Amino acid sequence: MEHHTYWTVRETWRVSEHVSRLLAAAGGLQLVNDRDVFSACSALYRQCPVGFYGNPPFPPDFIQPRLRMPVSGFAPDYFRVGRVTLASRRLREALNQATEAVQYHPVALVAGGPDAWQQDYLWMNIVACHPAIDLERASYEMGEGTVSTTGEKFRHIQFYERMVIRDDIAPSAELFRVAEDFTTVLASDALAERAMRAGCTGIAFEDPATYRNLGPLHRYRIATGVMEEDMNQVFPMAR
Repeated sequence: MEHHTYWTVRETWRVSEHVSRLLAAAGGLQLVNDRDVFSACSALYRQCPVGFYGNPPFPPDFIQPRLRMPVSGFAPDYFRVGRVTLASRRLREALNQATEAVQYHPVALVAGGPDAWQQDYLWMNIVACHPAIDLERASYEMGEGTVSTTGEKFRHIQFYERMVIRDDIAPSAELFRVAEDFTTVLASDALAERAMRAGCTGIAFEDPATYRNLGPLHRYRIATGVMEEDMNQVFPMAR
């Protein structure tokens, strides 16, 4: 099967479900200062021209998340807790991105087993943003936002029925946010292959054509090529 040039980036289904279970369990996964992190992010995003839809760089003195991890059984290379996206040293080395594209911020690991400590987690903030969607061929619903600094209204993609990447896409980074919606993250095929060959867990690179697809069939980049997954069966991509 032919490789796609760009892939959407997200947690694997298994890790996402595991995070939900651990957050609900006493003594499991916890962002100890979650409310303070939320408040700090809210204040920072309000300074961004497009408010919560932007992803501004963190200042050097930005809040440090305090992360409590399970003693065993959970230490993927990539996962999300609230507003914090965690990336291990192995994943960061595989991504190999300039600070202009991806910023990493310290995380205080206050509890966890040996596997968690070895991961050397940092907060990953993808600040690169580029136009990427073919607005003529894609199918989507638009939403409206407000520019925080001027009060002006702007429109953005709120929901995709079918995502189509532009043929003439030319981003300056291998990993970036989609300018038409501000939240979707795309990765180059070369970057996705590096992460998969490095054995990075918790992260999935999905074909934009099946991303947020309500049907059972989804397509992913793996180390040796492309794999199709039937969501009605066991999730072979989840780890």
